[in-house]
Amino acid sequence: MSSVKDIKPPTAYRPDGVVELYVLEYVGFGGFKFVNDGLCDTCLVTGVQYTGDLIRIDTPDGAKYSSSLQSSIYTHKVEAFIGDISADMSSVLHTLTKRRVLPVFKTTTGRYLCFGYDAGASVSYGNQTNDGLGSTIVITAKSIHPVFEVEGQVLKELRMHSLVTVSYTHLTLPTNSLV
Repeated sequence: MSSVKDIKPPTAYRPDGVVELYVLEYVGFGGFKFVNDGLCDTCLVTGVQYTGDLIRIDTPDGAKYSSSLQSSIYTHKVEAFIGDISADMSSVLHTLTKRRVLPVFKTTTGRYLCFGYDAGASVSYGNQTNDGLGSTIVITAKSIHPVFEVEGQVLKELRMHSLVTVSYTHLTLPTNSLV
């Protein structure tokens, strides 16, 4: 009979479900184009009008997404952990708490999802030294819209033109940021 120690997840297994996390600053967001030039009820984004930087938040220690619907309002949340605390990290995270963002994240199934379409999402964070040294980043939004799927080509085009990486080894803010 097999024991628990014999159960091994696939190599690419991520228990939290999110493998990449990006944010767009809501101030530069001009809108989405939906499949077949339809309305947002299709929930499939085929284009984005955006001026600004696409900010990648490295999440080597995992990230997860959850949502719920109550009284016709969705509550969306992405939570990520970065194994570092530093002056640079605190500065970047503090600045993001002063802005509205659109989070876009890639799931373990390869789909890109986004929320915050109507008013953006807020960023909060906390630091800890127990249960691992690092910073927990939480991006939340209340919305009348469910999570949207974003075609991979849309994100690829954004990455080609405006990618800025925020990680615990190199932290920078977009050059056109409003502080």
